[in-house]
Amino acid sequence: MVREFRGNRFSFDDIVGDTVVIVHARDVNLPCRELLALIEDVSKEFSSVDFVKVSYREHRYLENEVGLTGLPTVVLFKNSRPVDSFVGVPSKSELKSQLRIYY
Repeated sequence: MVREFRGNRFSFDDIVGDTVVIVHARDVNLPCRELLALIEDVSKEFSSVDFVKVSYREHRYLENEVGLTGLPTVVLFKNSRPVDSFVGVPSKSELKSQLRIYY
């Protein structure tokens, strides 16, 4: 299950454990909607991982914090440290393979 970050200021420094952070644009953005649906589906197979979506519109400062180059962006954390990231919408098999590397 993917939960939505609700709060005043999201910080990657506050990530604890194994977490996948999805920085997305508004829900009207087709690639972001596609990725969120894909991750919602795939997240069921990775129940030990915390999936968090963060609205870029509400947290634009993340652009500088992680050097966003496009949306949607996914950042993978292992043991509270960023280990990988990607921009765009991979296929389901590509996403699962990427997640299996770390989780």
